[in-house]
Amino acid sequence: MKFSVILLFALGAQASWLRSDTPAYESWDTQQLTAWLEEYNITIPFDAPSQQQLQDLVESNWNYAQHY
Repeated sequence: MKFSVILLFALGAQASWLRSDTPAYESWDTQQLTAWLEEYNITIPFDAPSQQQLQDLVESNWNYAQHY
């Protein structure tokens, strides 16, 4: 029983080391952000948004689009 608890803890810790808590879009450039938004048919503001505005738009739609 003790061994299985230790093994379970070790596997859980390893999984957290392997996954990144930083979403992929945080390292994307403007073209990648725009392409992602277009792929999911998300309207991009007409007034030439900044990279930060595009990233905010992706962030606000990230979870919804990943399950779509």
